[in-house]
Amino acid sequence: MNLLSRTFLSRNLLSRNTLSTKLFTFPVRQWFACFCMLVLLSACGGGNSGGNDKPSNTVDTTPPVIKLNGEAAITLTQGDSYTDLSAIATDNKDGDITVVVDGNVDTSVAGSYTITYTATDAAKNTSKLTRTVTVVIAADTTAPVITLNGESSVTVVVGRGYTDAGATAVDDRDGVVTVVASSIPDATATGSYTITYTATDAANNSSNVTRTVTVILPDTIAPVITLNGESVVTLDRQSVYTDAGATATDDRDGNITVVVEGRVDTSVAGSYILTYTAADMANNSSKVTRTVIVVVPPDTIAPVITLNGESVVTLVKQNVYTDAGATATDDRDGVVAVVVSGQPDVNTVGSYTITYTAIDSANNSSSVTRTVTVTLRPFITTWKTDNQGGTQDNQIKIGTRGSGYNYQVDWGDTKIDSNVTGNITHTYDTAGTYTVSITGDFPQIYFYSKSYNSYRDDNPKLMTIEQWGDIQWQSMHRTFVDWSNLTGNTMDTPDLSLVTDMSEMFA
Repeated sequence: MNLLSRTFLSRNLLSRNTLSTKLFTFPVRQWFACFCMLVLLSACGGGNSGGNDKPSNTVDTTPPVIKLNGEAAITLTQGDSYTDLSAIATDNKDGDITVVVDGNVDTSVAGSYTITYTATDAAKNTSKLTRTVTVVIAADTTAPVITLNGESSVTVVVGRGYTDAGATAVDDRDGVVTVVASSIPDATATGSYTITYTATDAANNSSNVTRTVTVILPDTIAPVITLNGESVVTLDRQSVYTDAGATATDDRDGNITVVVEGRVDTSVAGSYILTYTAADMANNSSKVTRTVIVVVPPDTIAPVITLNGESVVTLVKQNVYTDAGATATDDRDGVVAVVVSGQPDVNTVGSYTITYTAIDSANNSSSVTRTVTVTLRPFITTWKTDNQGGTQDNQIKIGTRGSGYNYQVDWGDTKIDSNVTGNITHTYDTAGTYTVSITGDFPQIYFYSKSYNSYRDDNPKLMTIEQWGDIQWQSMHRTFVDWSNLTGNTMDTPDLSLVTDMSEMFA
């Protein structure tokens, strides 16, 4: 809205005091004319007629300017690598412009390649620039590669003729090319001859290799064999023999394979011959031998003794001892006799050694021993674990009193407790009746009395005394107190020689 229209509105329409008056006193025709003038002034830019106005927009018709990085024309050799350096573009209005690169260069193929660089500004003005990359074939400076058929050094016998194996050649540009050989010897005279093989490609690059042909007189000399180790070897019977082998060289053929014949049986004494043979290419052959003597060595090995039964035996006093004996074998004599010395005294507690000796025919002797320990007879009882008592129905308790205990208990379920010095309670896997054996220092078995129909100890669980054994009892105080289920099955009598107290023995 121009200045006149704003002034008109502010002065004539925005005054609240005059608005109503103007609206009702201003002629309608004049009012409409003013309104049209206001619209016209607004559409014409505010009614400014000064004539100094400038256009609000200028049309952009200038395209960006592209500048290549690097040269516009590049020449590469086939197989080289090519990295494009791209280009930069600037516009008079937009500044730096993105350059789009189109085209590629395949340096493996000779030819001319065009890279196009395009830049477009915001007004869609476009400019282009190109770079030409020419890939050319490198000059051919590589000669063909020649490969000999057969060996580079050949030896033939005079008068037998020579047939050359030839050669082949391959060029990196031309592929297979022809090989030309120099004169070929006819092998009618001894001497050393050189054959030269030449190959030339289309670019006139040339290469050559040679083969030496030596013409010699017929081979009449056999190979020379050299034994590794001694020619006569002596070893003991049953020992291990490893042959050292041999080597052979020939004046024409160099190293020759050696074939070995014969065998050595070290389990049998005797003399064995090994033959070593070598033959060259002219079939000249030579042989050498090695003698291997297997002897019986002096007998220095004693017999080996094997005990029948255990090497340590425990025997209860007054039981019968029957020795299981032993056997012996010798590496030379086979089974040999065993002499036994020593005998345990079954009536006396102690440890006894029995010696077993074997001697072979070469008087080599060996000995082994067996230890027999005579022990006291155990104190044997039976118990019923689920009878009334002070422990659970799968347990029993051995009661003691005072000092001097060092005993062993075999609970009758494969379990054994040793070096026990006081009371001990044992738990069985299942409730039942078990036989219990006690050996060692066990001066007294002791139980408390029943109190108010309950037991502190396992008095009723003790069912029988099967054997008093050789224990030297020192007190019988309360030994049988409240043993309500006890039965005596013993065939022996207890040793009471040290007992001074029998009070309440049968309470």
